[in-house]
Amino acid sequence: MRFPFLLARMPGARLSPGPGAFLGLTLPFVFFAGCSGGPEPASGAVPEGSGLEVLRRTHRAEAFLEVRENDRAMEECFAGLDRQPGNESLLALLGEAALGSGRPEMATPRLAAAAQAEGALPHVSVAYGRCLYESGKSEEGLSVLEEIARKHPDSLEVHRALGRIYFDLRRDEASAAAYEKVRQAQPQEHDTLLTLGALYERLGRLESAEAAYVDAVGAHPGSAMAHRALAELYASRNMDDQAAEHLSRYLEIYSDALDAEEIRKRIESLRQGESH
Repeated sequence: MRFPFLLARMPGARLSPGPGAFLGLTLPFVFFAGCSGGPEPASGAVPEGSGLEVLRRTHRAEAFLEVRENDRAMEECFAGLDRQPGNESLLALLGEAALGSGRPEMATPRLAAAAQAEGALPHVSVAYGRCLYESGKSEEGLSVLEEIARKHPDSLEVHRALGRIYFDLRRDEASAAAYEKVRQAQPQEHDTLLTLGALYERLGRLESAEAAYVDAVGAHPGSAMAHRALAELYASRNMDDQAAEHLSRYLEIYSDALDAEEIRKRIESLRQGESH
């Protein structure tokens, strides 16, 4: 497989201006970070202002996830969940942080209760299924995700999660079907298009692969990876002019590529009609 698998991150893991933005305030984040004050509440107590404290923890977790400090993100999630055990935003962030740290088993106990509760939102259940799968309980995790897909067929998160798992299991038809559902809702999503192209190549459906890569280049003309993937596909089909064109665009965007000199030689050969 020439092209590496890419998975769009779960929504929510982004830098934010601070909890004040949610409250219509303009006070800086550092103010909230220094004003939780007082001793930790006794078990079960709900201190005045705890909602603001949970918001602060949520935003800190998001910020740590953005810079891939997954362990610190987990600490913030656990602290916030001690105050609001059912907070679905924190639960989803906890799942992502645990997966990022390579310790999904850290999140599964907290996620299990929330995911199995009546009326659980899909993103919490998806986080639970992913953590189960990555912690070695692959059949159980896959079963959870497939059940979510049946109950919530419009959830893009579950289709992304299933697409990745099926990809890893080389269940390529199932993976492509899952990613096509994402594509229908978000037809210009970069990683989805490139992953579909790679899947269709693996399945030998080269026209479908080309269409996915062409869409990726069209939606993201500055993507070196999209041009490289399309160039390699064209080269494999002896479409020399098109391959040379997209390899040239790849080098224009990514001029310091480690294999830049080799690619320049390939471009020259392709333009001379010698397909490599």
